[in-house]
Amino acid sequence: MGRRRGGHASGGHSSSERWLLTYADLITLLLIYFIVLFAMSQIDTTKYKKMADAMSNAFNVIPSAGGAADSVLPPGSKLVMPPIAPMHSEEEAAYRQVEKAVEDVAKQLKATASFDVHEEKRGLVISIADTALFGGGTADLNPNMQRALDQIANSVRNMPNRIHIEGHTDDLPIKTGRFPSNWELSTARATNVLRYLQERKGLPPSRLAAAGYGEHYPRVPNASPDSRAKNRRVDIVILREATSAKQEPAQPGTLGSEPQQGASDHGH
Repeated sequence: MGRRRGGHASGGHSSSERWLLTYADLITLLLIYFIVLFAMSQIDTTKYKKMADAMSNAFNVIPSAGGAADSVLPPGSKLVMPPIAPMHSEEEAAYRQVEKAVEDVAKQLKATASFDVHEEKRGLVISIADTALFGGGTADLNPNMQRALDQIANSVRNMPNRIHIEGHTDDLPIKTGRFPSNWELSTARATNVLRYLQERKGLPPSRLAAAGYGEHYPRVPNASPDSRAKNRRVDIVILREATSAKQEPAQPGTLGSEPQQGASDHGH
């Protein structure tokens, strides 16, 4: 009797733990399942290379003498589009405010088609059609458009960025007593816009520069009257603060040879 009870107890103990075998089998199967899923997954090498290229350009990774880049990231190859210089958040916010100011004044003047605002590698470009700013073949500012220049000046007044004003024409030649060629016309238009921003709106002259490009930098081919109208423009370029110093002459006092070591920094 005692042996039977013992045998019965032993059998009962085995039955009570039988579920552990099923549980262990289930855990093993789940582990194998996830291992198979992990093995089947593949890293998207194309996306990884694009990300690595972009980051290596952003951080200016320079190859060492041995040919390998001094970075964890591999050296980036040339991208289809050149990377845009990174902006500080304050500069980006200021750009957005300038865009909104131009959009608002264009709507007020009912001249939306005369304005185009877009970003380039060098900065924010405000393109204004020549017909909005000037009469045909002249460089005299249209009084009705001075409100647009006022709004632009107010929106960039507190920004430290330098500003280039660039005049452009189409490819039709001009020859008058005042403008022998498109060079003179484009330069005069850019200069008159600059003078208005500096003399009438008080923008610091050290932040301003004017240039005339004639017909040599068209936005579109001069294939029709409509395309020529797009090329006749004045571009107000708000240069990126990170790159503007490379595009300007040296500041007064920085030209010439550098002082020798040990020389005094004090003037006489």
